Amino acid sequence: MEKIKNITEWEVLTPSGWSDFEGIKEKTVDKYLKLSFDEDYLECTIDHEIKLKNNIFTRADMLSVGDKILHKNKIVKIIKIEYVNKKAKVYDLLNVEKHNEYYTNNIVSHNCGRGGQFYNQWIKALNGENEFNPIKLSWNLHPDRDEEWKNKMITKFGAREFNQEYACSFLSSGTNVISSSVIDWYSENHVKEPIEKRYNDKFWIWEHSIADDSDIRYFISCDVARGDGDDNSAMNVYKETISTGIIEQVAEYYGKIPTSTYAKYIVAVAIEYNNAFVIIENNSIGWNTLQKVMELYDNVFWSPKTANVYKSISIEKVIETFKNMDLLVPGFSTNKSTRELLVLNLEEKIRLKQLIFHSIRFINELDNFIYKASGKAEARSGYHDDLVMSSGIGLFIIYFLRKIKDMGFDIYNYMNENINGVDNIEGTEDDVLNDLYALTPKSYSENQFGIISGQQGEDDWF
Repeated sequence: MEKIKNITEWEVLTPSGWSDFEGIKEKTVDKYLKLSFDEDYLECTIDHEIKLKNNIFTRADMLSVGDKILHKNKIVKIIKIEYVNKKAKVYDLLNVEKHNEYYTNNIVSHNCGRGGQFYNQWIKALNGENEFNPIKLSWNLHPDRDEEWKNKMITKFGAREFNQEYACSFLSSGTNVISSSVIDWYSENHVKEPIEKRYNDKFWIWEHSIADDSDIRYFISCDVARGDGDDNSAMNVYKETISTGIIEQVAEYYGKIPTSTYAKYIVAVAIEYNNAFVIIENNSIGWNTLQKVMELYDNVFWSPKTANVYKSISIEKVIETFKNMDLLVPGFSTNKSTRELLVLNLEEKIRLKQLIFHSIRFINELDNFIYKASGKAEARSGYHDDLVMSSGIGLFIIYFLRKIKDMGFDIYNYMNENINGVDNIEGTEDDVLNDLYALTPKSYSENQFGIISGQQGEDDWF
């Protein structure tokens, strides 16, 4: 319950001097944040807005350790963020006359949400509350602007700035990458319970593999975590129906797992899904998992050493790169450039409803996947984006392969025939499959893999 006390006789100190304000709002919250600085701290609600060094306001729960914010006499760095899960009374000022900002424990705070005069007037115009007529004129109405121009602008300014400057989007720090209306649509139309769960409910299956169908191929994309930290390893299995172009999520893993065990698990799932094409992020800890996968399995994606190849409109350059092993590296390399590309691709394909995915875990991550104050798209403070990034990597490569195939070069088949044809597996195929059999609870017939049929329990999966 909220209480409001009107104030006429007091003033509050702001960066522009003392200012009148209309009142104080009191409410009780179930949890709040404690932001610690070198010599001070601030306790506030999760949606309390604080001014950063670059003069942009952002919600407290969207801040990260290391962010620099404005203090009364200096700039301070956040050294710790704590969620306090207990009830507390909190207070906020109403309508501070001078720019709606004031000092809270010497930190510059805002007394309202996302604002700005133009944004406020736009919302009022949409609601018919002022005399303005709202009209959107997007970039693609210009006769000299096409997809190539759009990609150049995104490369130059970034996806977030492009949307703000050219796509008629109001963005502030904390804006969701995927709109809530699209997330709601997926929740209502595609999210469903898996038909099977394995490994202590961490691996979810919505559809088993379909054998002997040349119109279907499977992709597995993997994000690797240490196994003992806060983040989780994430795996997405996608089915591509070649004739229709439909891409559907058929399985998903999400959990903490040692990297060496994760590698064996990836191989077991890849074999189960018709020797799926495996895409593993090769950054830092992912390299260890990738190497172990390649000791057992050879149908993996190799990426260009330079991200410029992904942006190239020259099919000759793409062919030259993928036919030269010296220009490739196993796995997918995520850096600032490729990260923006995969986030842009993921947002576009989901917004246009060109994908089918079923996971509520994925939905929950999308709902907290935001643009931070720095402009980087990542999880809201206290949340994770492992499934989002795993999906982003896999879907970016699937659509990149499709685009290049339409231009006349089939990277998928070329890798199978020339790069991944190198036998990395020690021992016979039956030896490897019998070894991997201990990893999966699914019963296989002798006709499938030439191994003894049986049923393996959940506890013995690893």
